[in-house]
Amino acid sequence: RDFEPDVLVLEAELPRGQGDGVLDLMQTEPDVPVRPVIVLSSRPDTEGLHRVGAIEVAEYHQKPLTSKKLRDAIVRVYHESGVPSRTAVTLQE
Repeated sequence: RDFEPDVLVLEAELPRGQGDGVLDLMQTEPDVPVRPVIVLSSRPDTEGLHRVGAIEVAEYHQKPLTSKKLRDAIVRVYHESGVPSRTAVTLQE
């Protein structure tokens, strides 16, 4: 837990759990920081990931998604969050 990402990119359908489990941890565990979230899924249905009340999904993208579109989404969500970077990576538009 020494690393705190600026933006989380979650896959909605994972073999051993779903992205909403991470959202749930962000809501219930005080030592897990809340970060902007981008969700990727092969399904157009976003309802299942919006059931975790306090954590809002910043963007939802249906796969397939090009690397450029994903990068653009990450940059956009990061800049819209207004939170100073905690990582060594600098995102440029």
